[in-house]
This record gives sequence, structure tokens and C-alpha cells, in this order.
Amino acid sequence: MPADKTPTGETSCDAKPSHETPSGAKPSHEAPSGAKPSRTKPSHTPRGLDVTDLPPRKGPRPRTTGAEIPHDQLEDFSPSAIREELVARARLLPGVVTGRSLVSEPGSLALRLPGIPDRNRLFTAFLHPSVDEFGHIHRSGFLHLTVEPGVLQTLVDLGWVEQHPITRRPEFPDTIVMFYAPRDEGELEVATAVLRSSHAQALVSDK
Repeated sequence: MPADKTPTGETSCDAKPSHETPSGAKPSHEAPSGAKPSRTKPSHTPRGLDVTDLPPRKGPRPRTTGAEIPHDQLEDFSPSAIREELVARARLLPGVVTGRSLVSEPGSLALRLPGIPDRNRLFTAFLHPSVDEFGHIHRSGFLHLTVEPGVLQTLVDLGWVEQHPITRRPEFPDTIVMFYAPRDEGELEVATAVLRSSHAQALVSDK
């Protein structure tokens, strides 16, 4: 997921992890360290588009690197106001704290759900090897996040996402995707719906 090199000494989900995950077992990791996350609560309220009933994305897919490191979107970036609104909506999601990502480039904003016991986390819901990061928003507006398995292929077919190349590795779930940077208000609504769905999947881990 990183757009740039991961800082020295940190483990990236785009770099080969230093442990092996037993077949069929949920991985166990130590909690990440780093800057204290922010709990800023903006005044924006996301509207109600449903992830199971989305329109197709207009136009061709943007060019991407197609590589594990970095897996970057190269064109069709978000206007600054759209990215700011996306960040504001992400911060409204229950339990979410934001801060520097430990599995991406330093400028990306991590979306975390701390406090979920490791044994209760769904393997498909997080950006391994992070223990609690289910997504992050890059500076140009595209996201890396996990999506629910039942909507993954639909999102690909509609042109909104592509699977992260790291999902070719057996130790990473198939549900890690790049959601292309929203370019306008309509695409922001789609991004919000997918983000809410990703968040809901991660919360299931706490049940």
C-alpha cells in the first residue's frame, strides 16, 4: 500500500513480513507504535449510498503502478476539497482514530480501530501486518482498504477498485484493494459507502 518507501525499521504490508502466518490461522502481531492518533470530530455528515447498489465509475480506470511497492495511482487525483471531505467523513465513523500509517508512506492518513483483541480480529478486515488499520487515505485521494468479500468482485467490475498486488501472497487477504481517488461529489458518495462497508467489516471483529 505505500506510495513511497516505508521508514527504516517499520514493517510494511508491501514488504515481506518477518513472520509466517500458519495456514488457516489468524495472524498475531504486536500493537504498532507511533504518533498519538487524532480523534478530531468534524461537523460533516455522510449521506446514504448503499455499497450493494453503486453506479459504474465513469471513464477509463486511472493508470497505476501495478506494483507491490509502491502501489500508486498516477493520475485523476482528488481535488483538495474532496479529499478533505473524505477525511472528515472517515473521522465520523464510530471508534475510528486517525494518525500516521505504519503500513504506508508517511503522508497517508491511517484509519484505525484500536482496542479489538487480536484473537477476535477478522483476517480479511485489516491491512496486515497492522493490528488495527483497516484503511488509509493517500495524499492524492486514493485509498487502500479492505472490502467485504461479497462486494469485492462487484467493485472491481464497476471500475471503482483494483486488488492490491500484495494479495497474490498467501499471507495477505484477497480483500485489500485500491479505491481510486474520488474526483467529484458523486464519486465521494461512492467512496463514503465503500469506506463505511470496510469499517463495518472491521467492527465485526469485536463481536
